[in-house]
Amino acid sequence: MRLDLSGRWAAVEATDALRRDFVRPELDDRAWQEVRVPGHWRDEASFSCSDGPLLYRKRFEAGMLMPGERAWLVMEGVFYEADVWLDGSYLGDTEGYFFPHCFEVTALLRERGEHLLAVEVACPRPPGGRALLGAWADPGCVSPSYNPGGIWAPVRVVTSGPVRLAALRAACLEARQGRAVVELAARLDALEALKVDVEATLISPVRPSGTKFTWQAHLAAGPNSARWRAVVPEPELWWPAGLGGQPLYEVAVSVLVRGAVSDSRSLTTGLRQVRARKMTWELNGERVFLQGAELVPTGRALAAVSSEDVARDVAVAREAGLNLLRVKQHVGRPELYRAADQAGMLLWQDLPLPGRWSGKGQAVRQAREAVWLLAHHPSIVAWCGGGTGRGAAQWALRGGWATQRAVKRATDLADGSRPALAHVPGLAARLVSPGPGASGRGGPRLGRLERAAAIWPGAARLVAGVGAASSSSGLRPERWPQLDAEMLRQSCVPDKAQLLADWPPERPTSFDCWSEAAREAQAEFVRSLVEGLRRLRSYPVSGFVLSRLNDAQECFVSSSLVDYERRPKPAFAALGRALAPLLPVASGLGESYRANSTVRFSLWVLNAQPVASGELELLATLAWPGGGCSWRFAGVAPAGSTSLVARKATALPGWADFERAGPRPWQLRLELVLLRGGNKVSSNAYARPLEPGRKGW
Repeated sequence: MRLDLSGRWAAVEATDALRRDFVRPELDDRAWQEVRVPGHWRDEASFSCSDGPLLYRKRFEAGMLMPGERAWLVMEGVFYEADVWLDGSYLGDTEGYFFPHCFEVTALLRERGEHLLAVEVACPRPPGGRALLGAWADPGCVSPSYNPGGIWAPVRVVTSGPVRLAALRAACLEARQGRAVVELAARLDALEALKVDVEATLISPVRPSGTKFTWQAHLAAGPNSARWRAVVPEPELWWPAGLGGQPLYEVAVSVLVRGAVSDSRSLTTGLRQVRARKMTWELNGERVFLQGAELVPTGRALAAVSSEDVARDVAVAREAGLNLLRVKQHVGRPELYRAADQAGMLLWQDLPLPGRWSGKGQAVRQAREAVWLLAHHPSIVAWCGGGTGRGAAQWALRGGWATQRAVKRATDLADGSRPALAHVPGLAARLVSPGPGASGRGGPRLGRLERAAAIWPGAARLVAGVGAASSSSGLRPERWPQLDAEMLRQSCVPDKAQLLADWPPERPTSFDCWSEAAREAQAEFVRSLVEGLRRLRSYPVSGFVLSRLNDAQECFVSSSLVDYERRPKPAFAALGRALAPLLPVASGLGESYRANSTVRFSLWVLNAQPVASGELELLATLAWPGGGCSWRFAGVAPAGSTSLVARKATALPGWADFERAGPRPWQLRLELVLLRGGNKVSSNAYARPLEPGRKGW
């Protein structure tokens, strides 16, 4: 039997009197409001301003159970905690929004055919609660005024035999040509002590008959856990996009009691091997340069997000040329991980720890549940227990470091197939960030990163959480230059403060000028940052994670590359150009130049392809008002290389020559064109202002 209880439920805000009576089946709830399950209570007009708790009731009918059959109530997701009753009997409580909670209801379903399920749901908002809400407790991601409370995932009644396969986990410990090792783990709930047979079948895309494995397990009455290892000969390896295919195996596991199937489960996984040493990453023995961005929840109302919306975020990242998404401070919908597996998109999975919570017990428990829920996805390459930036540092000083270390140990013990990190390294991001009051106009300070790497190479390996803020295209303030207070209140607070400091609203003549200037500054910052980090790939940099890809809600100001409606900002196109497989770049250019000064720069060719480029020509043209010079170079860019082509220095003419060339403003422009066989492969360009100095120039 599999009974889905989704649909309309009765609900009311909790009071002390109703808490005592709402579990009784005879209580009349016809005057209560209707709510959708799955759903969030804020999506209902009757509870659009409520912070709960709410009392839920659902009447249903269930068929009779067969002899030896057991019944279970499964709640797939509740935001954030709940107490559950069936037919007036207390089943237990739940805590944690992203994983299922299960209660045995065999005896209650045998007593009668009509039933009443009563649930009290609470979602305490920060700063008052200790809930692990992750992104929903971060005002820079989801508005503090929004409460995600509710039964956001399906509620089901399912049946099994004497032994229930409560959870199944698969993790690939080793993968290479000719051999792979898969560890299977199961949670088994037995009605009595007995011996069972466990059958597992791994079905590959090229071998439909599959590879079969059989083990025996001796179970005690009640919950049990067991692990087995299966050796897969001649495996089809899973690769990130651009390095190979993404073949997926179906893993089907059945538990047999006296020859009959008692319960079964299946999942889809991929065979690959992940290794990380000093933040340098290898998949299947091949070194991978991480090109990533932070992914916040697709929408703040998790139940309202569709499969197409989730898959679209993965497709947007692929379109930009990224190979990694950091699932920041949340566990996403199941569709996210399936889409990433199929697309070859790597995922850096954060655990939803809040910034003001220092308790360890619940954090460790939920970290283990995340491993059981997601470990079979080959796209996940790392677990992470903490965030980046000033908030994470302050949390660590208040004792959060102990929680981060405990979560790391728990995930290490639960899953040995991928690295577990206590937190995201933040020093490298601070080295390249222009800091408050710059908003990306000055570009990243890559020289500081190189100098720090000479002293401490490990500190500069991964640049994570750095970006520049800009406004969204779809929102306009009602008053200008006095910005709309509601828009600013719902925006990301750190990004807003930085942007308004750099681009004061009173400076431009119109909102469009202000918005365009900030968006172009963000694009230039992203372009120069990514080009610079690609130039430093392998040493000292092994990857980057930008802040951030998307918005979880409509934000007037944020550092996202696409807005809430997934309209690309100029920074999105700049990122795509900066991630071209073959790209000429220049380094060492100043922010501006004056007459009679010297322009010094270096020319590079970046090749991200796994093969050599073949014979290339690089045309470089430096132009200023009334003059310029050009160069031509030829050579080959090795596979996955950063090739220094030349270092150049050119003296600019005096101010009188510029005056004769035409009216101000004047500009210095460097254009790079990469050719192969006479055909253009890619191009790049840099523009710098020519500014006045002493003596009128």
